[in-house]
Parts: sequence; structure tokens; C-alpha cells
Amino acid sequence: MTTGNIPENLRRLDEISELDHVQRAELRDLMSRRFERGRSSRVLGSHNVAYQRVRGLMASESLFDISREPQKVRDLFGPTQFGEQALVARRLVEAGVPFVRVARAWWDSHGQNFETHQEMVPELDHVMAALLDDLRRAVCSKARW
Repeated sequence: MTTGNIPENLRRLDEISELDHVQRAELRDLMSRRFERGRSSRVLGSHNVAYQRVRGLMASESLFDISREPQKVRDLFGPTQFGEQALVARRLVEAGVPFVRVARAWWDSHGQNFETHQEMVPELDHVMAALLDDLRRAVCSKARW
């Protein structure tokens, strides 16, 4: 995610009604099941699994809405894009996503490295500490330590 917190093309197109969206998915499922009959292929199965994951992701748009977090939590991560994306990453982990990548953009500097990193490291340290502390609190509260 480079702009905003919701991945591009996650939402249904405005031109397609919810009913059309559901009916298209049902038709695709029907056609896929008919095509699979009598064929044994891992490729077909993986295609359908990938499609279902996409549908699941589309239905999970609320995971990317950090406005649902208490202001206190949002303040902990900070108002930067990196902080907001780390908060989204935490929400994805809580929802059971097995792998989440959190990266700070433009880390690779080729000139004025010391000055560049002097500007970037405080934000990185702050956000990563907030993320790790928040995840630790979540794990500890679930384990009841």
C-alpha cells in the first residue's frame, strides 16, 4: 500500500451493484465446478483457492479502516503513513493473516546516508516499538500471563 491504507482495487466497482457482484461470483463458482468435473488438476484447485482468498479480502475491507481503532491506539502508532500501515498490519495479524510485511518506503539512500537516516530512524524506531509492544500486549492478554 503506497497511498492510503486500503489496497487498490479491493472495493467492488461502483458501476456493479451488490446483487450483480454476488451473482457474478455465484456464476463463476458454478462454471468453475462444472469445468472441474472429470478433471484432476492442482492448478484448477489453486486457481479457485486464490479466487476465494480475493473474495475474502474484499469482504474484509474493514480491517484496513484504522478509524475503528481508539484514538489512543492510533496516537501510539503516530500520524505518519508508516505508523498507519503498521497499525493495519497489526489488525491483519489479529485477523489471522499468516504473513504480513511492514516496510518503510525510501529506506535505500545512496547519498547523504547519515543525514537521511538521522531523519528516518526516529520514525522507524517509534513505529516498530509501538507495533511490537502492541503485539506483545495482545499475546499476553490472550495467554493471560
